[in-house]
Amino acid sequence: MCTPKRAPRVEKLSMHASALLLNQLPYKLRDTGAPLISCDIGGFIFQNALLDTGASINLLPASICDKFNISDLKPSTVTLQFADRSIKHPKGILENVIVTVKGCKFPADFVVLEMDFNGQFYDTPIILGRPFLHTAKMNIDFPTGIAKISCGDQSVEIKIFEVPNDLKKSQVYDCHTIDLLDDFDDPDVIDDCVLEELEEIENINLGKKKEEDHLKFTVETSSL
Repeated sequence: MCTPKRAPRVEKLSMHASALLLNQLPYKLRDTGAPLISCDIGGFIFQNALLDTGASINLLPASICDKFNISDLKPSTVTLQFADRSIKHPKGILENVIVTVKGCKFPADFVVLEMDFNGQFYDTPIILGRPFLHTAKMNIDFPTGIAKISCGDQSVEIKIFEVPNDLKKSQVYDCHTIDLLDDFDDPDVIDDCVLEELEEIENINLGKKKEEDHLKFTVETSSL
């Protein structure tokens, strides 16, 4: 039985498949810095609004409401827990705020929080969390440092990792503080995570006490 002999051939692999076969690792890259954008709220330009995919809310300092003479905030029972497990109650919620980015206008609800800030008004820290990113249909490309937002048929590109020249020279960063709650005995203030931690610590201490009592009883029995 005769079969035709197949001629040898070379298959070209894509870049990704070639990297896997050759076990090539990508280059380590430096920190890109915080993703910041400039936005317009109420006719005022804020230069350092933080894009935070880890925040489930949009956060606005109470000083901005004082600047705009806004006092009719929607009451809220929200409790904010920060990365260091500190807890804070906001003043309220400011609804339907128009945030303008590169000519595109987006509605947003902000949680208003009391915090100390001694810098310039245009440098007031604002956090644009996942609700705003979702509303703006934002796509962030970290290698290029460009974020794309969509508003109707309009699409705009923004550079989010650019640092102003004066900040590069001075390397001076603002430090913002938030006052913590004094009373942690109120069950309405302490969230479930803190309660679980307290219960775990209490169980550990109880287990140690039982072990010490058992050891003491064993020693007394052996001495008899």
